[in-house]
Amino acid sequence: MSDILALEWEHEQIAGVLATLGGGQVRVRQCFVIPREPAARGEQGLPPGWLRGELAKLGVGNASQVVVTLPRDDGFVRRLELPEVPDDDLPAMVRLQMGTKSSVSMDEQSLDFLPLAKRSEMPGREVLAATVPHELVSEIQQQCQGMNATLAGVGLAATAIAELVVRAEAGIPGDRTGVSLVVGRFAHRLEIAVYRLGGVFFSHAARLSSGVDGETQSIVPEVSRALVALRGALSDLKIERVWTLVSPAEQETVSTALERRLNCEVRPLDAWGTVDTASLSNWPEESLRSQFAGPLGMLLSREAPRALGLDFLNPRKTVVKPDTRKRNLTYAGLGAGALVASLLGYQMWTVSSLDSEIEQLKFKDNQLALEIKKGKPVENAVALIDKWRTDGVDWLDQMRDFVDRMPSTERVYLESLQMTKIGSQPPKLIAHGFARDQKDVMELSSALHTSDRYRVMPYQASKTGADSFYPWRIDGQEILLAEPEKPKPGAKGKTAPAAEPRVKVNESASEESAPARKSAASDEKQPADKKPAGKEPADKVPADEVPTDKVPTATAAAGKGDAANAEAPAQQPEAADAKDQNGAEKEKQ
Repeated sequence: MSDILALEWEHEQIAGVLATLGGGQVRVRQCFVIPREPAARGEQGLPPGWLRGELAKLGVGNASQVVVTLPRDDGFVRRLELPEVPDDDLPAMVRLQMGTKSSVSMDEQSLDFLPLAKRSEMPGREVLAATVPHELVSEIQQQCQGMNATLAGVGLAATAIAELVVRAEAGIPGDRTGVSLVVGRFAHRLEIAVYRLGGVFFSHAARLSSGVDGETQSIVPEVSRALVALRGALSDLKIERVWTLVSPAEQETVSTALERRLNCEVRPLDAWGTVDTASLSNWPEESLRSQFAGPLGMLLSREAPRALGLDFLNPRKTVVKPDTRKRNLTYAGLGAGALVASLLGYQMWTVSSLDSEIEQLKFKDNQLALEIKKGKPVENAVALIDKWRTDGVDWLDQMRDFVDRMPSTERVYLESLQMTKIGSQPPKLIAHGFARDQKDVMELSSALHTSDRYRVMPYQASKTGADSFYPWRIDGQEILLAEPEKPKPGAKGKTAPAAEPRVKVNESASEESAPARKSAASDEKQPADKKPAGKEPADKVPADEVPTDKVPTATAAAGKGDAANAEAPAQQPEAADAKDQNGAEKEKQ
C-alpha cells in the first residue's frame, strides 16, 4: 500500500487529504486546507516548491502520487450530440466538435470526454466533453515535481462526486435509473450537476455573493437557472432525487427550498461516510467538510471505480492502428529465414540419414559376403552333384527296370549285379548268377532285347556242378545301356519314378509262375520213361523242396569311375512256393 495525496485545486484555497489505498478501501490519515494568497500567485503562478513548503508547515506526510480535482469554472464543459459512430472514432469527432465551440485553440487545452448513456429518443450518441488550459495542468505538475511526487490524474470535481452519488444511491431501495441532482457549496463556489445512470449528464457552476445569508439565499435561484438551461435541451427531464453538499447550518434551509421548488426528495450527501476515517487525526470543521467531496471521490475512483470519470492527463484517445507493414515485413523475413534454416537442417538431416543408411547397407553387404563365402564349399558340392546327376545314370531307376524284366527267381537268380560307367564309355551292367536251364538264360537275354534301353552282348553260359538245382552259371554277362538324353545346362534333372515295392513284383511273378509249376508238377507225375509214379529225376528237385541255402540274395553294384557295387534283395524260392501252395488251396476251395 502506498500513500496518495488528493487535492481540490481552488482559486482561493487548496483542500486536500492524505490517504492510503489498498484492499478496495480508502483510509484517510490527514486532511488540510491551504489558503492561496494573491501575493503568492504572482504573474507566473505559484513559485516552485510552494506546495511542499505549505505541507511541511502543516506536518502533512510525504506521498508518492498526487491526484487533483478542478472546479467546474476552470474548464469548458459541453454536452455534444454526435452521429452513431464506433467508439474508436469518438475521440477525433469530439475534438473536432469542441474545436468549433471553444474560443481557445485546442492545442492550448487538455481534452477529455464521457460517453453518455443512450436515450431512446436520441438517434445518435451523446458525450459530455470538457477542456482545461494546459497552463493550469503544467502549474500543478510543477508543484508535484517540487514534492518529488508523480501527478497521477487531473479531473473535474463534478465527475469525482459521481463516485459518491453511486455509492449513496446503492443503499436506497427501488429503481436507480432515474435522474438525480447534486447541489454542492464549496466555499464561495456553487456547483450543480445532473447525474443519470451513474454518470454526469449536465454541470453548472456559479460564484456566490459574500455573506452567509446572501450565499444561502442565492443557492435556489442558481438551481432554477441551471434547470431552465437544462430543460431547454431536454423538455421531458424529471428530477427524482436531490443530494446536497452543504454545511449542517444550511442543510435545513436549502432542503426546504429545494423540496418546494422541485417537489422531490432531498437528502444530504455524506462524503466522509464512504471512506475509512479511523486513522484520521484532525477532523475538519463541519462547515468545511463538503469541500473535501471532490478529493474523496477522486480517491475512490482510483481504488474501486464505479462511475465514469474525466482525466486530462490520460484522456480517451483515438486508437491509432499501428503500421504493421514494417512488422509484417520483419515477420516475413524472419519466417523466410526460419524456413531456409529448416530446409537446410532437413537437408543435413536427410544426408546424415542416408549416410547412416549407406553405412548399414555396407555392413550388411559385408556380412552377406562372409555368409556367401562360408557357403561356397556347399555350393561347389551341390554343383558337383548336379554335374554327376546330369552326366551320369539314374542307377536306382535302372535297377528297378532291370529287376522288373527278370524272370522269376525259381528259374534264374543273380548273386551280383555290377553297374558301371567309365569315362566316355557307355554305361553297362555285368551280371553274375545261376539258372536252371540254358533256355532260361536265353529268355533273359530276349526279355532285355525287347527294350531299347539294353543291348546284350553275346555270351555263352556254362554248366557247372556247383549247384545241382541251378546248374547253369551266368558269369560276367555284359549288358550295355543306351546313353540317356542329357538335360540342358542349368535345368533340374527329372526325378526317377518311385520303384514299386519288391514284394508286389515277387508276388506277381509267383502268381504268373504258379500255373507253370502246376503243369510242371503234373508232367513230372506222369511216367515219362516208365518210372514209378511220384519218382522224379535225381537232378531235378520240386520247386517247393528247394533248400533255403540254395537261394542266394541278389546284389547289384552301381559305380561311377571305378565301378561301385550295390546289393538288391532277391525273392526267395520258399516264399514263392508258399504263395503257390496258398493259391492252389484257394483254387481247390
